[in-house]
Amino acid sequence: AEAGLAGAHDALHLWQAIREGRSLLSRNYTDFEPINLLVQESKGRHSGILMIRHDDPKKRRMKSHDIVRALRKLETAGAPIANEYIVLNHWQ
Repeated sequence: AEAGLAGAHDALHLWQAIREGRSLLSRNYTDFEPINLLVQESKGRHSGILMIRHDDPKKRRMKSHDIVRALRKLETAGAPIANEYIVLNHWQ
């Protein structure tokens, strides 16, 4: 909470600690233990996070064929995926 993140998601607390070169002190082992395992296993990197957002109007939600099309567009564009957070809705 010192970093102004009271009530924020646990991953944001860890992100802030990493950015500031700080250790993180918490009683919340049930959430931070798996987050720690994830970071360790990925050696601080990941192969990309591809998101499908459903918070837009229901009629604009991606269907299976939309997802496949977006993935093809992403691949064709040669966009980097590793270590990226990509919202596939933007590739429709």
